[in-house]
Amino acid sequence: MIVRMLRLAGALLLVLSLPLDAAEIGTITLAEGSVRLLRGPSLLNASEGVRIQPGDVLETNERGISVVEFADGLLLGLGPRTRLYLTEGTRRSKSAEPGQAIILLAGWLQLESGKQSP
Repeated sequence: MIVRMLRLAGALLLVLSLPLDAAEIGTITLAEGSVRLLRGPSLLNASEGVRIQPGDVLETNERGISVVEFADGLLLGLGPRTRLYLTEGTRRSKSAEPGQAIILLAGWLQLESGKQSP
């Protein structure tokens, strides 16, 4: 009984220690081939529906492509062998300021703005 309560308390402390400001800035809406996500010390295999956060690095393999959709409507298409870093300062909300950093480390990408001019 005591062991069970200690495990529960440990799990609760772990959840409470997670950062609360890790706001999502976008979502992977297409993932073909292998798409890897480097988030802090973790390397994950990403798929469609994965939420992207500031500080993430996305990486596609030689056959992989990916599309990331941001809250403000911006679409990023990542080509094969592409590595993209979303800096800690990247906050793409509906009122995103121009000039927020998205750094292309290798490969290529396509951009499509969600804002249409009248």
